Amino acid sequence: MRASRGCELDTGDSSHGDAPDRCGHSLYLASLRFQDVGLERQYADSVARRIPVAGACVGLGLSMLAAAKAASVAGRIPGYWEALRNDGVAERDGSIGSVAIDSDVQAGCIAMAVVLSILGATWAAAMWTQRRWKFLAGLAVEGVAVVVFLLTVLLSLLSEERYQAPIVGSFNRDDSFDFIHGGGDDSDLNLIITIDLAITCSHFLVPIRWCHLWPVQLLSVALCPVAALAFGGPSPSRTIFVSVAVMLIVGCAALGKRSCEIAERKAFEVATSVVPAACEGQPRPPKGEPIVAGVNFPSNDEAPSTATNATL
Repeated sequence: MRASRGCELDTGDSSHGDAPDRCGHSLYLASLRFQDVGLERQYADSVARRIPVAGACVGLGLSMLAAAKAASVAGRIPGYWEALRNDGVAERDGSIGSVAIDSDVQAGCIAMAVVLSILGATWAAAMWTQRRWKFLAGLAVEGVAVVVFLLTVLLSLLSEERYQAPIVGSFNRDDSFDFIHGGGDDSDLNLIITIDLAITCSHFLVPIRWCHLWPVQLLSVALCPVAALAFGGPSPSRTIFVSVAVMLIVGCAALGKRSCEIAERKAFEVATSVVPAACEGQPRPPKGEPIVAGVNFPSNDEAPSTATNATL
């Protein structure tokens, strides 16, 4: 049931489980969906038509960023092995074995970065193809975009040495990567930047609807503390700071996205309701001519030479 045009709460049942908008904008408060199913379908189709261009650009940028990450890790390998030998870690841990394990860490990070680069390039190609041939339905386009952002955040975590090392068994989760290995990056800066990029692009560049963004928001907020518990963090105080910082980033982006989508949906509702109402009962314009509200075009039964009557 649609909300009334006053500021009264509509008590009708909702199939989405949301309370109607109190101010009569026909939106559900939680999901921001239109109460009119047909209008929501039109809006979803308009969103799906705008995703491919932005998705192709984001996918290409993601591929380039991940390729740069892989090249950066690969460029540190010779100096990294030399640092191991000079610091005496090799003698203590068994020389050949220590270097082999740490090379596995580097190889794992490079592999995750390469997979992320391939993911970005594949998404860019798919969105460019979607723009031309539209082989995916509207909901599928949004779903693919959400999955890509989720995988971006996860693969970015696994491409960091400190999180990759426990997976290959290089050191215990309670040990400090920087203390044992020397020269290792013990900061979450790269991960925070990647999460920030994923949140910014998914909320403000790729036009995904608010009701489908919660998996990206939830994963971004929970990733840092869960990873610290599972793999070991640099320090409890730093883990708390990083978690709070990411939470603020996600919260601000979510509020901004919600405000923008409410305004966009209101404008979309006006555009789809006022124009047809203004043109209701008017004869169709001649072929190739635009529909103009308030103009009476000659009907098909009238002679072609009949003049157009303008209504003021």
